Formats: sequence, structure tokens, C-alpha cells
Amino acid sequence: MLVVERKSISKDENWARLMTLAQAGDTRAYERLLRDIAVYVKNAVRRKVVDPAQVDDLAQDILLAIHRARHTYDSSRPFLPWLHAIVRFRLTDQLRRIYRGKRFEELDLNRDYHETYSEPRTNEDLDASLLQALDHLPEKQKKVVELLKLQGLSVKEAARETGMSESALKVSAHRAYKAMRLMLSRPGGSDAG
Repeated sequence: MLVVERKSISKDENWARLMTLAQAGDTRAYERLLRDIAVYVKNAVRRKVVDPAQVDDLAQDILLAIHRARHTYDSSRPFLPWLHAIVRFRLTDQLRRIYRGKRFEELDLNRDYHETYSEPRTNEDLDASLLQALDHLPEKQKKVVELLKLQGLSVKEAARETGMSESALKVSAHRAYKAMRLMLSRPGGSDAG
């Protein structure tokens, strides 16, 4: 009895083949690829987002990003890392946009909010003290705090932006927070010193 071993093709190899064909103008291959990765993308989004309406919107946005970036795929390289990079970046961008909007949507400007701190320091005083403390940091630490806390970047994104390693960025952030806490704990806030 002759046994023929059949080599199974991986998802990555299959999608790489379909994308290569699509780049060469094969519309059927491209339609098949989009159908296949649409399910994959939707499942990836579903793991990060609970609201079904947002899942569909985000998945569509990611598929459009893939469509716009399809010319950047290099057929000599694996397909899944290319796909994951697009999914991750678009998902991060969209989630950041959603959650930034949520913070402001939930704020009722007609409501009288209580101060977070009792007298003699008000929220406005604290905000001014924080900005002064930030201004007293060395330039590198100041940049790290601005990227992480004011712009809301992830450690990975901030590291890329500054050219620092993620470890070095975390150390710099830790030192900056410690210095700011010290400045704010002094009588007179960051003015003392």
C-alpha cells in the first residue's frame, strides 16, 4: 500500500499566496483573501472591544487600512506579521480615540463637581503645580512624561518616538514621577526648590 504524505498549507502561506496574486491583479484571489481575513480581524477586535457596534466599525476600519496598505506587503516575507502590525496599530488608534471621547462624553458640564482636594489647595492650584514640576524636570524626563501622560502614548510608542529602549523609557518615567512627587510634597509645591 502506497501512502502519500500530503503537505498542509498554513494560513500564513495561503494568505501570502493570495496577497501575492492580488498584487498581480487577481481580483478573485483578493476577494477570497478579504473574506478570510475579515473573520480573523473581527475575532481579533472582539477580543479587545465589548460593544458589538464598535467591533463591526473597527473591523471595517482595519480592513480599509489593509486595502490601502496592500501594496506595502512584501511577498518574500510572512503575511501574518504584516497583517498583525496593521491590526494592532489601527486597533490602538481607534481604541485611543474611543476612550478619549468617552472621558469627555461622560463629563456633564452642567453638573457642579466637587473639588478633589480640600482647601487650601484647589484643583487649579494642583494643575499649576504639576505643570511647574514638569517644567523643572530634565528635558528627557519631561518629554517622557508628556508622551506617556499628556499624549497618552503606550510605552512602546513613546520609546519609538524618543529613540529610547522601552526599559530606559520606563526608568526615565519612574525617575520623573519620583522627582515630581518630591517637588509637589514640599511646602509651596514645585516653587520650593
